[in-house]
Amino acid sequence: MEILKDGRVDELRMSADRGDQNVSIVHGRDEPVQRFSTTLTSGRTCTIQNLDHQGQTPRRSASFRIVRPAGGGVNLTVQDSTPTTIKALAAGQWCDVGLTDAGAWILTAFGSL
Repeated sequence: MEILKDGRVDELRMSADRGDQNVSIVHGRDEPVQRFSTTLTSGRTCTIQNLDHQGQTPRRSASFRIVRPAGGGVNLTVQDSTPTTIKALAAGQWCDVGLTDAGAWILTAFGSL
């Protein structure tokens, strides 16, 4: 989610399909909604970096939504860069992650599509 210059909230910025690969995402560089619409052929990771696009700790309001509508019998593991697992997503699941005051990414919501 991003606050636009005119004060509106832009929650619809979504990445292109991230494909069947491991990815690393950075707050301030990558879209707040990350989409994995390709069937996964092996376990994959989505690593959320602990520093933003300027090499600083992201602001407290930082968040991402990871969406996995595609199939495949393996998990997409959402983790931080330490790497600590935040959530393992099966096909048809999503999760929201947010940054705590201490600078740690945590699971804030989870569900099925």
